[in-house]
Amino acid sequence: MWSAKYLTPERLPAGLILYGVFGLFYLAVPLVARRAGKPFQPQGAAGVLLLVSVSLLFFLGQGSVAAETERINATQSIRTVGWKSR
Repeated sequence: MWSAKYLTPERLPAGLILYGVFGLFYLAVPLVARRAGKPFQPQGAAGVLLLVSVSLLFFLGQGSVAAETERINATQSIRTVGWKSR
């Protein structure tokens, strides 16, 4: 939701860098733990979390949920510019 509300074209490079750093952190932490001899338990949790996250992404990206978010963003943009909504 933060991205839909605050990620403007001016903030896009910083936002993408932040998302990239988070992605690298997400991938690196289990590898570092495994090399240190303390792997995370349960072993398959990262894969399950990934599948659930992608499923949630598809759910939010379809139909009514995405359309409602777009309508809210358009209303907020109109108010920011100073136009009166009808």
